[in-house]
Amino acid sequence: MNTNNLQINQGYKYKELCSLLEVEEKSRGNSRNCQYKDFERYFTYHKVGQKTFIDEIFAEVKEKIDNRKGHSGKSEGSRNQTTLYANYIDAILTNYFYSIQENHKIDNTIYRTNLQMLQIANLINENYKRLQTKEEEIVKYISKNGLSFISFNNVMFQVSSIANRKIEQSLTRLQNKNIIKFQKGYIISYFDEERISKERIANTEETQIIKDIEKKLLDAYDTTIQQLKFDKKALRKFYDKVKEEVKKEIECMYFYVGYEITAYYQENREIIDEEYNNAKKLKQIIKSKVAEKAKLQVEEIIVRKKQLDNDILYLFLEEEEDKVFKGSKKKPQYLKSWEMSIVNNENYLNEVKEIVNYIV
Repeated sequence: MNTNNLQINQGYKYKELCSLLEVEEKSRGNSRNCQYKDFERYFTYHKVGQKTFIDEIFAEVKEKIDNRKGHSGKSEGSRNQTTLYANYIDAILTNYFYSIQENHKIDNTIYRTNLQMLQIANLINENYKRLQTKEEEIVKYISKNGLSFISFNNVMFQVSSIANRKIEQSLTRLQNKNIIKFQKGYIISYFDEERISKERIANTEETQIIKDIEKKLLDAYDTTIQQLKFDKKALRKFYDKVKEEVKKEIECMYFYVGYEITAYYQENREIIDEEYNNAKKLKQIIKSKVAEKAKLQVEEIIVRKKQLDNDILYLFLEEEEDKVFKGSKKKPQYLKSWEMSIVNNENYLNEVKEIVNYIV
């Protein structure tokens, strides 16, 4: 979940809110209610009519405790599950930040993209990076292995969702331990007076300039970032246009969204052993989590399909009895096309397993 696109006191309709947060839209009922409950771990809000107004965005995501019978708090995001991830990710990142101090006796500030941080933490591999950045590689991979785009998109979304949250949570924990200091934002690349290439994080005014340009162009194209993500060529063209406009306002070579991280010099640092085993265990946890979510997703869609089929049958019989469909009656609802694709794909779960093994 990405809260960077939200603005305090701004109101959003549900579809727009999901697009900005980069989360899947849920059907009305328990699914959507649970989703709003989960939002409360990231920000506070109040509703007016059909809009959700953002009151406060938390610097650190609140833990989710699953107190249902038989669960003992071991759900995704719960205290036990967070500790499970932390044992591995924190150790890997701690070693990394210590390693960049090997030849320095001072604090060292670095700039990294989100994708680079995912690789450093061993949450993804080179295959993920290649498929994330090159559309032709996606087509080639899917065609060669006889996979569906629905399976591929769902796995990429789930892995990205899990991995991105864990990176930010780990960085926050390491910051609380005074190992690093970090902030996420737009990273500006520029030449100094001696024409040496350097980077820095954008200030408040520059950040607002970039956001205003992005919003202006999205409105002009009548689209959203979430929609553009389904067309990587269109997404690249959009960001090329954004960069072109930004350069008119800010003196820079280019910019990107990333992290500014200052690794504090630790005189008595202690390298944590077994990094290889940590990475291996971490990958297995992610693979299991994605497979589990895919299975639950299929089960939920099948249950909803049966319910919707019953509703449609009931409405049909009711129409036959009245011989006329009255506008006041509830109109039939159907599964979305991508949900039907999952239900009709007998190999969906096997495809999910194959894809996640390839990219993690």
